[in-house]
Amino acid sequence: MKQIIFILFAITIIGCNSNHKTGDLLGTWDCISSTDIKTEEISLPEGDESLIVEFRRDSFIIPSLLIDSLFITKNSYGWKIKGDSILIEGLGSVYIKELTPSSLTVEMDFSGEQRLTFRKIK
Repeated sequence: MKQIIFILFAITIIGCNSNHKTGDLLGTWDCISSTDIKTEEISLPEGDESLIVEFRRDSFIIPSLLIDSLFITKNSYGWKIKGDSILIEGLGSVYIKELTPSSLTVEMDFSGEQRLTFRKIK
């Protein structure tokens, strides 16, 4: 019985590996919701309002405009993944709550504790 419990415990620990791969994050992501972690108040984009970010191998870009798939860059930062966080040069780090090929959820504390949910658009 102890061996079965040990095997289940080992599988659980292996399954909880939070080391995300850099390649999983590359691409263009559109923010579909923002949640205030303290109040659990959810904000959805309204009208033309959107937050689109792009992760390239050498930079993290927050475009100010997206016109016919052409990005007019507002801010660009270096970045890397360390464990379960994205370290963004000059801004700090964000915790990766979920990362799949089509969705990304991060938690951050830049201007209040927020959870941002993104969907991959390319």
